Amino acid sequence: MELTTEEYISFFLSINQNSWIIAPFEVRLTLILNSKKIDNDKITEHIKTLSYKDFLNTDYWNIISKHIRHEYNYKCQICKAPGYVIHHKDYNRHGQEHIYWKEDLLLVCPDCHKNLHSQSNKSKEYSGGLNGNSRTAVINHLAVVKG
Repeated sequence: MELTTEEYISFFLSINQNSWIIAPFEVRLTLILNSKKIDNDKITEHIKTLSYKDFLNTDYWNIISKHIRHEYNYKCQICKAPGYVIHHKDYNRHGQEHIYWKEDLLLVCPDCHKNLHSQSNKSKEYSGGLNGNSRTAVINHLAVVKG
C-alpha cells in the first residue's frame, strides 16, 4: 500500500488520530519510513505548523519513537542504562524524523537527557559530539551508573 501526501498527513499527523490504531505497528512503521510517493517538504511544512506538544501526540511521533526504543533495546545510547527518552540532537530537520531518525535522534536515559540539555543550554548548538562540559557530566553520570 502506498499513501499520498494528503493521506499520510491525515493518517499520521492528525492530533489523536485513531484511524490506524487497528493496523499492526509494523504496517504503520513501514508506511511512515518507506512511503516513496509522499512530498517530504509538505510533510515537514505540516509538522512545523503543529505545537511541539501536539507533535508529540501524533501517531507519526509515537511510531518513530517506539521504533527507536526497540532498535536500541531500550538502552541509553550514551551510558547503556535503561533509556526511554528520545532526544533531538537539533531541530534543523524537524519534520523529517522519518528520514533522518538515525542521524538526528538519540535514545537516552533521563540523566543523560538532562546532561545533554545542560550542554545545549550552554552552547545553544549540538554539533554531534560532546563538548568538554557535557563530556565531564556524562563521565560523572557513568561513574554513578556503573558504581
